[in-house]
Amino acid sequence: MLQDVDISSVRVQVIATHHHYWKEMDTLDHDPQLSPSLKNAYHLWLVQDGCVEVTASGKQWSIKTGEACLLPIQLPRHIVTPQPTNWLSIALRITVFQKFNLLQNMELITQWRPTDEEFRLMESWMLQIVKARLLRQPHYPLMSGGLAHALFGLCWPHIGPAPLDVSIHSGLPHWLAKVLQSIAVDPSRSITELAQESGFSPAQFRRLFHHHIGQAPRDYLAAKRLAAACDLLEKTDLPLNDIAARIGLRDATNFSRSFKSIYGHTPSQHRHLADQQPEEGNL
Repeated sequence: MLQDVDISSVRVQVIATHHHYWKEMDTLDHDPQLSPSLKNAYHLWLVQDGCVEVTASGKQWSIKTGEACLLPIQLPRHIVTPQPTNWLSIALRITVFQKFNLLQNMELITQWRPTDEEFRLMESWMLQIVKARLLRQPHYPLMSGGLAHALFGLCWPHIGPAPLDVSIHSGLPHWLAKVLQSIAVDPSRSITELAQESGFSPAQFRRLFHHHIGQAPRDYLAAKRLAAACDLLEKTDLPLNDIAARIGLRDATNFSRSFKSIYGHTPSQHRHLADQQPEEGNL
């Protein structure tokens, strides 16, 4: 069974899109003036046909037909196409907790050859993002956001400098990474308990937590508790009182009220809806 990784703090945003058609020996010297809006931003390239040669920091790369690469936008580079080449380029901003760069430990340029299936998916998703942006379709932000996360997820096994859960916590203080892990294991933990284990007063804990996560610990805990409740509703037959106790709420009434305020239906209704979904083996 795959272990769930909490990705709710990861944000992948499309900044710019291009579909390049270059002739033989076309060149470009890319020397960006980095603005705050391009911090934590990367170019994702997918070469459909031809070859893109990149020189940066005294090194050279050749990204050929069927290959992909990810490189920081702020990296000065010389680009040349030794033959007619077309490739897709999506500029992505990638952050965790809206604070730090998830790929802060990535190699200068990461290059790989997707499988045939991965290439087909990447090409299709990138083309849709490019087309929708050019046409200025009103649903573009919604569609591009979803596809950008899907693209990043497809690329992660090739570009991730560490396991995803480790990378998500890598920019946090050690005590806070332990707190988030503790909440993931047991969302019934109280703020007072977590503050004591971290060596802070509750007031200090709340202030530091909000500073690093951008969210009050009370709100973060509430979201994680209800997410854990969803999992228990879908995978167990536990009574609502037992689920409420497991996630740190007083009783089934309090649990049902909180659950409905977020999801728009009661826990019992959620369990019924989950039961109506076909099992994976019966699809």
